[in-house]
Amino acid sequence: SQEENKMAKALTISYNGKTYKAEFDRATAKAYAMTGNKPTDVFDNPFVALAPFIHCAFKKHQPAISEKKAMEIYDALGQSKKQLFREKLINSYVDAIKDLVGDPEATDGDEGNAIWENEDED
Repeated sequence: SQEENKMAKALTISYNGKTYKAEFDRATAKAYAMTGNKPTDVFDNPFVALAPFIHCAFKKHQPAISEKKAMEIYDALGQSKKQLFREKLINSYVDAIKDLVGDPEATDGDEGNAIWENEDED
């Protein structure tokens, strides 16, 4: 369905016989924003920003996970996979922002349930 296509899928990682999921929603994106880092810092300032970014992404599905454990899972990814993993998480983060502030490019059909009655009034 179109609704499923719109919703980002969690990134699923198997590690040491357990399955972990990483993605952002409003709450975990806010948790990352509260660290004072921006999404671009994941690339521009990775020594500071990457660990909290990865940690917050894992917290949606594993709320009790430690930053150390989240980074252990990330570090266990192959070198060739790390960049793609980061990029997909950035997309997930951006989707959470769009969900909060709106997306001017959104197609018709996602009109929501509230109707703004006087939208055209000055």
